[in-house]
Amino acid sequence: MASFTLAVNYAFGGLALPGYRPFNIAVHLLCGLALYGVVRRTAASAALAFTCALVPNMAKGHNNLGTALKVVGRLQEALAHYRRALEIDSSYVLAHKNLALLLVDLGDLVAAVDHLVAIARLRPDDQQAQYAAGNALRAIERWEAAAASYRRALAIDPDFAAARQGLAGVLQQKDAQF
Repeated sequence: MASFTLAVNYAFGGLALPGYRPFNIAVHLLCGLALYGVVRRTAASAALAFTCALVPNMAKGHNNLGTALKVVGRLQEALAHYRRALEIDSSYVLAHKNLALLLVDLGDLVAAVDHLVAIARLRPDDQQAQYAAGNALRAIERWEAAAASYRRALAIDPDFAAARQGLAGVLQQKDAQF
């Protein structure tokens, strides 16, 4: 905790440096992240919101603000910022992940699955991404797509036992329906 407090002091020290410009994006982003680290989440949200106002097309800023807002329970605002991050950069994997987790929390599993599948598409060589997509697709009973995701995970690592079990479960479910 002491190192985070030190980070906050250094970050805010940047606001008082000679030659500081009030629109120094990096300083405000750093302040927001440092505040988040010392559990001053409301202040972090304000600093990150200011960063997003200064640079409205910075995906990382919107993603970070979404995370800070989620933690303080402002879920709909968090949702909007994660979506904004993805409008700016549709290949931003961390924003897809954060949005998927929030959608699960909000009970919208179908929408969450779309983002987990997007991550798997963006990271075709990541066995964990393929496996997570398979699990998500299985949860909404999209058997063929789930099987394909598990097979991709197994193509990357044939010894991936969890993916093998997932595939077996999907194939059993599929057989049981026909």
